[in-house]
Amino acid sequence: MVSVVDSFGSIQKTDIQIEQFQYPDSSVILTGLCFSILRGQHTKIAGPSGVGKSTLMELLKGVQGGRNTHILFNETENSMFSRKWYSQHILMVDQKPKIFKMSILENITLGDTFSKIDLDEILYTCILQNIIDEHQDQIVDDENGLSLGQAQRVSIARMLIRKPDVLILDEPVSALDEVTTSLMIDRLKQFIERYHITLIISSHNPAINTLCLQTIDLKKNN
Repeated sequence: MVSVVDSFGSIQKTDIQIEQFQYPDSSVILTGLCFSILRGQHTKIAGPSGVGKSTLMELLKGVQGGRNTHILFNETENSMFSRKWYSQHILMVDQKPKIFKMSILENITLGDTFSKIDLDEILYTCILQNIIDEHQDQIVDDENGLSLGQAQRVSIARMLIRKPDVLILDEPVSALDEVTTSLMIDRLKQFIERYHITLIISSHNPAINTLCLQTIDLKKNN
C-alpha cells in the first residue's frame, strides 16, 4: 500500500476501469469494463450466472485487485485506502448471509452501540421486528433458528445501520417472497435516500430495477 487516506470525506464518484481481470490459473473473467457511479446513482450489475458479477463486487470492495484493474473513489486509486477506511465507507452483504452464534440484535450491532431510534428504524426497514419478537434473546446461527430470507435481512440490517457511503448487495432478496420483497424494496429506498447511501446490487430479480438508476449488463468476457 502506497499511502493511507483516512480523512477523505464521503464518496461522490466511483470509477471502474477494467482492462482485464482473471484469477491465477483461470481464464479471463472480466474485460473491457469502463463505467462510473455517482453518489445516489444506484446501480444494478446484471448478467447470467458465472459472468463475473460477484468478482466485480469483490474488486469494488477491495478484496481483489490486479494490475490491469483500476477502481477509483473521487478519482483516487483504491490502493491508497486502508482497510479501516473501507470498513467505514464501503460495506458488502455476500450472497450467502453470515449469521453469528448470538442473538439477532447482537448479530446486527456486533457489540457497537446504537440508539433505540436507530435500532427501531433498521428493524422496520428490514422487516425484522416480528422475528425479534419471536426469538427474543435466543441464540441463533447459520444452522439454527433463521430461514435464509430472514438471515438475508439480518445481514443487510447489520451493514445498513452503519450508514456507509456505498452498500454492495449480492442477490439480497433471492430468498424472499414477492410480498416481502416489494415491502423491503420500498423501505430500503426510503432509508438510503434519507442517509445518502449509494447501492450497487447484483440480482436476477426484476423488482430490484425500481431501485436502480442504471444497469451494467455483463456478458461472457464482456
